[in-house]
Formats: sequence, structure tokens, C-alpha cells
Amino acid sequence: MPCRPRDRLFARPPHQRLRHRSQGRLAKKLARDIAAGDAGAIARARVHLPHADLPLTQRNAQLVIAREYGYAGWQDLTAEVSKRFARGLEWAATQARRVIHDNDVERLKQLLAEYPALLCWQGHDWDSKGGPAGNRHGRLWRRG
Repeated sequence: MPCRPRDRLFARPPHQRLRHRSQGRLAKKLARDIAAGDAGAIARARVHLPHADLPLTQRNAQLVIAREYGYAGWQDLTAEVSKRFARGLEWAATQARRVIHDNDVERLKQLLAEYPALLCWQGHDWDSKGGPAGNRHGRLWRRG
């Protein structure tokens, strides 16, 4: 079964996936490339917006990016990325809690490289069995 564009968005390793902040960068780069006369970027835009005036507005560049990934519009794409990124971060936080408990420094470094948002993550705290606990600060580990 061929890989749909939507599947490509999340099929890469976590550190290479389209992240919430990088979506806007992709659209800005596309708009800049079109303004610079890049034939490949112009062709990409023409596939999804054949009658749009060039150079593309930021909004139209966002629409091209969203459609390339199989979404009807920018809001659909950003909602899906946000949903999947949040779920991935919850998983990474659970893994980080376990590797901290096991004192596995190398695995923790790997998790932090793949999920840099763990450094400022605020979510559930976990008890010694890996389940939610009542710590109101929601940190991966307790200070002190």
C-alpha cells in the first residue's frame, strides 16, 4: 500500500517529524523560494493553487503545505500535528520518568534529543509504578 502524504508527516523518526513550530517555517520557506523564482517551489504551488497570484501570500503558502500533506487546510494540519505531538510528549515523559528511575543517562540523553520539549514539560507527575500521582507541579522528577 503506498504511503499517503498524511502518513509521511508522522512516519519519520520523532526528531525528524514535522513539529508544531516548523510548520510555519516550511510555509515561509516556500513563499521565499517562490519569490526568488525557484521553479520547483513554483511547480509545487501550481499543483495545489493553479490560479493563485505569485509570489504567494503566507496564507496561500500555508495552504500549499497543508494540501501537500493531505489536509484540506492549514488549521486541519496544525490541529493534527498538535494532537500527535502532545501524545508523543506524554509518551516521552513516561519513558523519561522510567529511565531517570533506572539511572539510564544515555537513554535520557536520547529522549531529550528527540523530544527537547521535555525540558519544560508540564503534565502529570508519575508515582513509582509509572502511574499518575498527585504532585501539583507536574515535573518529571522531584527536586530536593
